[in-house]
Amino acid sequence: MKNCPNCGAEVFDEAVLCVHCNNILKKHTEEYENNNIKICPECGNKCDKNAVLCVKCGFGFNHQNKAKESKAKGQIISVIAIVLGVIGTLSLIISMFRYGDSLLGVINSLLSVIASIVVLVGMIIGKKNKITAIGYIISALATFISVFSNEDLLLLVSVVQILMVAILYMGMEQFKKLWFVPAIMSAIISLVAVIINLSNSVYESGYYYTYFNWEFFIIDIVTRIGSVIGVAITCLNAKLNWYKDEI
Repeated sequence: MKNCPNCGAEVFDEAVLCVHCNNILKKHTEEYENNNIKICPECGNKCDKNAVLCVKCGFGFNHQNKAKESKAKGQIISVIAIVLGVIGTLSLIISMFRYGDSLLGVINSLLSVIASIVVLVGMIIGKKNKITAIGYIISALATFISVFSNEDLLLLVSVVQILMVAILYMGMEQFKKLWFVPAIMSAIISLVAVIINLSNSVYESGYYYTYFNWEFFIIDIVTRIGSVIGVAITCLNAKLNWYKDEI
């Protein structure tokens, strides 16, 4: 027996990881690697330094490395998604006080804020919970209500897109490969909206004479691109953190 240098707990001489604090016993590992031997962290069996699988238990050493890389990537995307969620929630709260004049508008704004907060809580908790999916279902309901308040049928497609994101956060394996579909739908919706706005002269302004307002147009384009990127990051977050680790 020997003591873990990190927590001081007593572990077996053959141990590669401390069972108490998960510290990698580097000194021990390097000693065996220098002798062309490495220890399987699953069963403690001595394996060849270049072995891909443990001959005793079948543990995959490459799987261990890929799992660590996938976990690190998932953590980074999760942080980005949470930051975007905070920004989105704050913007919804601000717009609720500025534009919530009609009854349907107030209901829609309240539901949107509640949905955004629920989604944010679910992302912060992580661990493949269903809270995030519930938040997106509430968001889909808010978007459906806005169809009647804004009389915009294009929002019906947005409802479908949001429900697909909710399905991703349910963690059902059969939908994992479709993680990019909501992002593509968001891009198509944004493109169609810009075309409609152009045909309806939405980007034109002026009091004495009409002119094309490039500033308004560019701000709208940048906002829509940011929204598409946000949806893509959100879906990628679901793929990396709400499903089983990839091999």
